[in-house]
Amino acid sequence: MKYDLIVVGGGPGGLMAAKTAAEDGLKVVLIERKRNITEINRACVSIFYTNKLTPSANLESDTGDAKWDGYIEPVSVECESDKTRFHFPVPGFSIDYNGPLRPYLNWIFVSPSGYLINKYKWNDQPWGFYYHKETFVAGLLASVEKAGAKVLPETTGLGAENTKDGVRVRVRGKSTEQTLEARAAIAADGVNSKIVDSLGLNEKRQVLFSPFERIGGV
Repeated sequence: MKYDLIVVGGGPGGLMAAKTAAEDGLKVVLIERKRNITEINRACVSIFYTNKLTPSANLESDTGDAKWDGYIEPVSVECESDKTRFHFPVPGFSIDYNGPLRPYLNWIFVSPSGYLINKYKWNDQPWGFYYHKETFVAGLLASVEKAGAKVLPETTGLGAENTKDGVRVRVRGKSTEQTLEARAAIAADGVNSKIVDSLGLNEKRQVLFSPFERIGGV
């Protein structure tokens, strides 16, 4: 099969890439290992950051120390009667969202036993919003399908190789393996991407911290 673009991974990044490419008229196929692409089966705080939390006078801690986290580039949230729109002015796009939205005013750290460790307050101004990620992903998936991209659930990317005309991606479906060909491919299958590993692009990547080294909650 010949495509303009193969997208490996059906998370928000992969869905957004497939949506944009298909809307621009490219022939796109998206593969995702899960049967239900919209199901979120791993830990995710589901926060849309509107402020970057940095050590400053705006961030008050109960213990006097500072905390940093959050989104780096300026973003905004537009709330209408029937939907919400997330704006990303630096890359230049917006995304509609039809699920629940809840502002976050505090940043609270709780131990696994339920003890309060620390609490930060952002001067009564929201530093982010909770959103329902499954609803968000479902909206992106609907946009991908509406734009005409082909979606292959229960399909895993095994590896890729560059060719003189583009790229080949080996995939495994429910019962068979096949090779997809395209002018380009996007690896959006996570930090342990088999596509990236097969191309040797992870060899010099520096691991800054393990995701299990940070404990916190909101």
